[in-house]
Order: sequence, then C-alpha cells, then structure tokens
Amino acid sequence: MTAMTFPTAPDFDPAPTMLSSSEMLAGIREFSEIAAKDGVDVALCGGAAMHAYGGDRLTSDIDFIASRGMPSLQVCSPLTFGGAACSTPSGIPVDVIVRDDEYADLYAEALAQARAIPGMPVKVVRAGYLVAMKLVAGREKDHLDLHYILTAAIDYKLARNIVKKHLGLYAAEELDGMREEARWMKGRAK
Repeated sequence: MTAMTFPTAPDFDPAPTMLSSSEMLAGIREFSEIAAKDGVDVALCGGAAMHAYGGDRLTSDIDFIASRGMPSLQVCSPLTFGGAACSTPSGIPVDVIVRDDEYADLYAEALAQARAIPGMPVKVVRAGYLVAMKLVAGREKDHLDLHYILTAAIDYKLARNIVKKHLGLYAAEELDGMREEARWMKGRAK
C-alpha cells in the first residue's frame, strides 16, 4: 500500500517555519557580527524584540532596524516599506528595515534611542517605540503583541507621547482604548 499524497493548491501558502529561542539568539549573534563588520547601526525589533521583553510569540524571522543597507548580506527580496529580506550565512531569515516612507522618522528615532540589554549582542528598540511600530504594522499578531506590551510594566506616558508625535492624536487616543481593552482582557483571564 502506498502513502496517499495531496496536491498543493496554487493559492496555498504553508506556514513558515518558526525559529526556536536558540535559533533566534544564534541569528542575532551572527547578524550583530555582520553589522559590526559593515559599520551599520542596528537595533532588534519585531517578534524577537518581544522575546527580549518577556513575550512568548513565535516568529519565523528576526527583524532589525538599520541605519543603512547591509552590504555583506545577500538580499532575497526587497521590503515594500524599505529595506530587504535577507538570510544570515547560516540561513536564519532576517529583515533589515531601512524605512523610506512616512514612518522613516519614527524608525530613525527608535534606532537612535535603542538600548543595550544584558546578554543581548545588539541594542533593542525601547518598548515605547515598539508600541508605535506595532500600531504602524497593524496586523493581528501586532495587536496581540500590543496587548502584551500594554499590560506589562512600561512607561505608558512615554509610549503614548511617541505614538502621538509620530502617528498623531487619533492614534494616541486609539492606543488609550487598546490599553483599556488589554487591561480588561487580562483581568478576565485571572
């Protein structure tokens, strides 16, 4: 008896392979060495930054804000908002984000304000900037990340000011509502 096989539908996009914590850390280390060699300022953002802040969301790639492109990395494909999807030499997927759109100032400031975290070989975007970046991205996983961040011990006033400065008053007021929703949902879970 032979095993049954199923054809793959042309519009089916299988889920990407998620990185383990050890793969993430290895990719971050490898990338940090390349960034140092290339003389490019970088900061960790996205799902891997969520891990640095204690989150447990899975991610299939590692996102970095960069001051410019990374000449030592082979570009796999350009990112629509600026930068490139690449891989480290060992094959870990990384997105090198160099925004060239209306959010370029937010990302440049986030890079300039990134901080070192013990045990992390690169700087990490501060939580307040991560909040604004998650609002910009606006995907379902970003909404879930916001719920986590907004119920953690962050400087909410600072995060709101960053959002207001870069995304406007309406976004800051929307963030207030999201914070209340996140607190309510956390209270229900107890």
